[in-house]
Order: sequence, then structure tokens, then C-alpha cells
Amino acid sequence: MASQIEKISKQFLDEAMSRNDYQKTKSYDSNHSNAISDGDDKGKGENNDLIGSITDINTRATLIAQNKYSNDLNGYGVNHPNALSDGDDFGKGENNNQVGSQTDINNRLDNQARNIYDENNSYSLVHPNAISDGDEKGRAENNNSVGTSKDINERNQSIARNQYSGNSGYPDF
Repeated sequence: MASQIEKISKQFLDEAMSRNDYQKTKSYDSNHSNAISDGDDKGKGENNDLIGSITDINTRATLIAQNKYSNDLNGYGVNHPNALSDGDDFGKGENNNQVGSQTDINNRLDNQARNIYDENNSYSLVHPNAISDGDEKGRAENNNSVGTSKDINERNQSIARNQYSGNSGYPDF
């Protein structure tokens, strides 16, 4: 005999199943009319070379009509003039050792002109501006010194104010 909760559950199930379009006799699968692209807004599966709902198909047609490359016989690809860096502001792909649009190239040249590091003066771990040598640039360890001159001075002042030293450590007071 079914318990009270099973009886209530069965009532809810029967009610929900009566609203369900997909019953045992017409179950939902890849061949169901609501799964196939047949001109309604339900099916998305391929049917007669159509894929998607009617909204998908219409949106795709509108976007393709707006695409400036849709009538280009060569299509848009890696060798299309608007994909190559050839002196205009469209292409970004490498062409004749150039990469980027004309704006990108001009910005890169401007940045390189202002940069103090170049092929002859490259920045590295051993560059004077990377090494802690008493100036305000380098922070890498050099002769047991780490940080810029400001870093070193602040550290020395903090150590001088610190009540805990090498002889008097925490928790010794």
C-alpha cells in the first residue's frame, strides 16, 4: 500500500506529465519535429541544409548580408589584404617583417624611440639599472645590498627604531 507522500507525489507527477508535450508515445529525440530545423522557433537540428530555428536562420541571413566580405570572391582569410599589415589600419598579420596596423606600427616606433633600452643596451639581471648599487633604480642584490638607496635608508631607519635587535629578540624584553 502506498504511503501518503507517495500518493501526493503520484498526483503531482500525473499533473506534470499531462502538461508535458513529450509522452512515451511521442518521445523527444533527434527526429522529433521540435528538434529539427523546419521553419519554427523550436528545432535547431539540420534539415535540408538548414540549421537553427527560424530566428537563427533569419539573423544569420541578415548578418551575412551586412558582412562586407560576403560578396568577396576570395573571402576573408590570412592572405586577404585587410588581414595583412600593409600600411593601412585594417590588417594586423605579419607582412614583410611588419606586424600590426599602421597605427600599431607608429605607436611601436614612438615607444622604441623613447625607450632607453634597445638592442645595444638591453635590460637584464646584470644591467646597472637592475642592480642595487646605491642609486634609485636597481633593486637586485649586489654585495649583500638589496634595494634602491631609498629602500636601504628606510630599512636602516626601521632597524634603528626596532627595540628587538640581534641581542634582544622577541619575547625577550
